[in-house]
Amino acid sequence: MAGTATALAAIDLDLKEYDRRLIHGHVISAGRIAELLKRLAGMTVAEKLDIPAMEKGRADVIIAGTLILDRLMRYIGAAELTVRELDILDGAAVAAAEERI
Repeated sequence: MAGTATALAAIDLDLKEYDRRLIHGHVISAGRIAELLKRLAGMTVAEKLDIPAMEKGRADVIIAGTLILDRLMRYIGAAELTVRELDILDGAAVAAAEERI
């Protein structure tokens, strides 16, 4: 799922190229994620690659990640998702730093 939320944010923002400053903190509603899932599921990989902000390695896996995200949000009753431009390595670095302080 790494990168699914940021890819969806880039698509939702209709970015012509990836811009982490615009993506970080972007809020996507559960309804919008469901809409994006439906839209993307109806596209071929080639059509997904035509989306300007779509990373080449993401086009063939974006549906699976979006489906997992959609179902998880439904399961926990989340109305929206706030996208962060951080990953598990950032969290591990913070945790390691806190242990040393």
